[in-house]
Amino acid sequence: DPTAAMESNTDNSTKMSNLGETQETASAIGSSADELSNLIQLVKDCTVLSDLTPEMWSIDHANQISTFLTNPSYQLLLVYIDQQSGLTLCNAVPSSPVNQFAYFIRHDRTVTV
Repeated sequence: DPTAAMESNTDNSTKMSNLGETQETASAIGSSADELSNLIQLVKDCTVLSDLTPEMWSIDHANQISTFLTNPSYQLLLVYIDQQSGLTLCNAVPSSPVNQFAYFIRHDRTVTV
């Protein structure tokens, strides 16, 4: 349904702009467990891949997102679906080609989409 897809894209655009507007520093993000949990969920919600399902997310993925959000030495978070490994999060561009990926970039302690 094209209308549903457009509404979904609008919702995701709003979420992505909210993440960009959050402009949290690494120290502020780590100050509240609830805030960090909300930001982890926001990253998940902003990750749009055609074959991604909610069941694909694991605790390990949440931990990787948390590390990215709280550790300023990580500049990049890529999310993609690998044919063998499934949902993959990494801090570098993959060595083999992927069909789709979502990315988050840290610039001066600010995370943007």
